[in-house]
Amino acid sequence: MYGDLILESWGGYGDSYGVLDTGTSMLAIPKKYHEILAREWRAAVGDDNRFRCEEGLCYAAYECEDLGKIVKSLSFVIGNKVFEIKPSGYLLVGLDFDESYDGICLFGVSALPDSLTSSSNMFLFGDVFLRNFYSVFDWDNQQVRLGINKHSVNNVGPISVPTETPHLVY
Repeated sequence: MYGDLILESWGGYGDSYGVLDTGTSMLAIPKKYHEILAREWRAAVGDDNRFRCEEGLCYAAYECEDLGKIVKSLSFVIGNKVFEIKPSGYLLVGLDFDESYDGICLFGVSALPDSLTSSSNMFLFGDVFLRNFYSVFDWDNQQVRLGINKHSVNNVGPISVPTETPHLVY
């Protein structure tokens, strides 16, 4: 199931296009933005021996609970609302995926290939985003509505109005 969204100036880097995609596991963002985030995460970790990015996926030799205390939340302006995902909402326990990832925390934000984003700033809001928000796809009115899932209240910030009025809406 898909929904088209227009994102307002994510991270101050210009207008973007978003897709709610239940078939995507991660929150997938343009490679150029992922590289910026990876640098910020690397700086927060402060130890290159404990932080790696390979093929658009970053991970750290940390317990996610500890890593969540040193990395920042991610915020997206969608329509006229700010959706904030705290680290506990986007960090993934490696052991949940494979025994070889014991003691590893995965960042649930991956890089989209340049071939998909060369002409636009497309974001895929996959399961890492969607599991935190209740979504209603109103096909008759061509609208998507999002609210905080009851089980995710500790993983996201309150949905709020941005301090500046967005000029793009969905």
